[in-house]
Amino acid sequence: TDKSLGLCAIEFVQYIKDGIKHLRNGDIYQLLTHAQAEREARRIYKEIMDWIATAWRRRRLSKMDVQYLQSKTYTNRADPHGYFYLLYKVHKATLSTRPVCSDCASL
Repeated sequence: TDKSLGLCAIEFVQYIKDGIKHLRNGDIYQLLTHAQAEREARRIYKEIMDWIATAWRRRRLSKMDVQYLQSKTYTNRADPHGYFYLLYKVHKATLSTRPVCSDCASL
């Protein structure tokens, strides 16, 4: 739940409907094909690695920083996308949801 108010139970079908309501908002989300998403992940990977190399050349990062960033970025290529989930706002008079896209360990 939102605001760390504990657990709540919701039927799976309702959870999916609530999630789709958010994802259909074209002002916020853009639907990509699998191929488009993979191309974007490769582009972002290259952009991050180029940034690391530039920062190294400009002496903005230490060797240890570079090794850490390159290692984590390489590891995250295996599962480069974030995870979308919902938190329910049980403290509101009308039940609503807060969308969350977890980007931990993603590109």
